[in-house]
Amino acid sequence: MKFKGFKVSGALVLLLSFTVTTATFAAPPTGPANANAFTQDQMKGDFALIFTEANAGGSYKPVFSGIIEYPDSKGYVSVLPNCQDDPANPCVKSFEASIDNGKTWIQSATAKTYAAKTFDQSKYPAGSYIVQTRNWVGEEKTLLPSGTDSSVFSFPKAPHHGGPEYLLQPIIEGVSSTQNANARAHKLSLSIIPIKTYTAPNPNNCSLWITTCFDLFNFKAETTFRVVLDLKYLAPTFSGWFQSRVKNSEIQQLSSTEFAFSGSAITVSSVIAEFSKPYPEALIASYPNVKTGVWFGNQPYWAQGVTSNTNAAIKDWINFESSISKQAKWESSIWSAVSYSTATSSFIYTQMNGCLQSSKGLLGQVSTNATVYTISAPLWDATTDSLSFTVASPTFESDGDKKQGLYDLVLREDVAKCLWGKNLLNTNAVIEVLNSDGTSQVATTTFKVLNGYVYFRAAGFHFSVPKIKVSVVDAVTVASPTPTPRVLTPVSKKSIKCVKGKVAKKVTGINPKCPSGFKKA
Repeated sequence: MKFKGFKVSGALVLLLSFTVTTATFAAPPTGPANANAFTQDQMKGDFALIFTEANAGGSYKPVFSGIIEYPDSKGYVSVLPNCQDDPANPCVKSFEASIDNGKTWIQSATAKTYAAKTFDQSKYPAGSYIVQTRNWVGEEKTLLPSGTDSSVFSFPKAPHHGGPEYLLQPIIEGVSSTQNANARAHKLSLSIIPIKTYTAPNPNNCSLWITTCFDLFNFKAETTFRVVLDLKYLAPTFSGWFQSRVKNSEIQQLSSTEFAFSGSAITVSSVIAEFSKPYPEALIASYPNVKTGVWFGNQPYWAQGVTSNTNAAIKDWINFESSISKQAKWESSIWSAVSYSTATSSFIYTQMNGCLQSSKGLLGQVSTNATVYTISAPLWDATTDSLSFTVASPTFESDGDKKQGLYDLVLREDVAKCLWGKNLLNTNAVIEVLNSDGTSQVATTTFKVLNGYVYFRAAGFHFSVPKIKVSVVDAVTVASPTPTPRVLTPVSKKSIKCVKGKVAKKVTGINPKCPSGFKKA
């Protein structure tokens, strides 16, 4: 990220009956992406936490293919090739855009590759391990996918706010080994970055690419994208639960090896939490460098980036919520999806009653516009047979409009059946948005089953730290009885006079009778 003078915690994402109300969403950001959106001279306090997405800071370092050489194996970061260039290894089968909500799909006019600068082991101390820039052809017997240069696709009929160019980053990370038990892909990430390329200056201090630099832009809201990956020989060992930044997302397993992802970019808010000295003990415990005010290389330590797709993000939000601004600092439009394997990140999969741990393939995803969220799969509550997922975001957008929440939960049908023990075709969904005090919010909710996946969606709810709760109930159809016409005929009434001594009264009715003690006159 390009925020001067602060560091980023965690591993960076390697880009990748219902109650219904009308939800009004703030306009998505337009024009260039925000660069250096928060600087030290804007601070009122002494230290800041910046809650943001890994590629939402107005800059993005493209991932390059590289190898880490170990004695008995290779660690790899692989930028997947296009299938037309390398059909035998895991690859990108197609990348398309649509400006009519997926009714028709547009092919890219051109695709161009860009080579990265060289990072070589020989230039680093002996005994250290670095990712060395390298392109290679895959090898099935050691489960090594091919690694290639980054590709930029041009869609003149579906441009973003800065032009037609989109950087596609399909990344697989893993270990290759002749010992198959140790060979596996442990992370798959997929992202689309709207860019505008230009020739790099000499010396090139603006890009990891050798000859080319680029500026970042925001997506246009009406553009939808679809990416199809063919994982080939990695598919049998692949287990994928995705955390995504995709609006109206749809996923599909087209075959035993092919996986499709589609949807439009989602708008995510970045927000600041400021602290003044003396710092709270919880802040010092989480970020000890605040005590000295300096960090690596004796640099001033005035701010800390907290990226959304890390374990620290939701924890820090809850711990320091009183210091977090209610209003976002800026918004970014993002299209990304990231998945971790069951082998290397098992904590992500243990939440859902064991229904993810032994499953393979494209299992499902959560997509949200919340600034931070629970990184694991939703939590299963056996007492209520429901899933819950915690999200957090500022109450207001940067322009002052109240932020409207979006949440998509997608489950493969067999995973949903494992959870609820029933086929969901004949069920209704109950989707609740619960505030931290247990009260419910009103939200627009939808539920559908499509192409082998079950979709639960909630929109229009408010922040800051709501919990999304999803359950299903059997659909019960009660036939309304057909009403029998009734013909009413007028009924005549008559009156009689009743007396008791000197007292007399008039009684009127269909069949009038004198009260006790009275006689008819």
